[in-house]
Amino acid sequence: MAQHYYQSAVAILEEKVAEDPNDCRFHSALGKAYAGLGGREQDAVDEGKLGVKYLPVEKDANNGPLHLDDLARIYVMVGKYDEAIDILQRLLSMPSELTVPWLRLDPVWDPLRDHPRFKKLLKSNK
Repeated sequence: MAQHYYQSAVAILEEKVAEDPNDCRFHSALGKAYAGLGGREQDAVDEGKLGVKYLPVEKDANNGPLHLDDLARIYVMVGKYDEAIDILQRLLSMPSELTVPWLRLDPVWDPLRDHPRFKKLLKSNK
């Protein structure tokens, strides 16, 4: 059933991106939908990167980190754990909604639980 919902999301979001190609929200959401479908890993990462490009932290310190978080989630979904951890380290070094307690609780990060760098990240940012 999840595949059906991801496919529906992709159809809607591809239209939204075509209508407004500079809207970071649509790119980030499309990246997560591609990642959820599987088989479109590079497309997922590319869309996530566009979300970050169109609203970088340097331009919007409040909402920019949300798109970095989306990109980290995409990296986890496609199995690129080191890239995800790099972003998580960056997010923890700046004001953002991401916290170590949240990393410990949110099941999105479950694939990282046994990764040595993730364990170190959780210990070093108490």
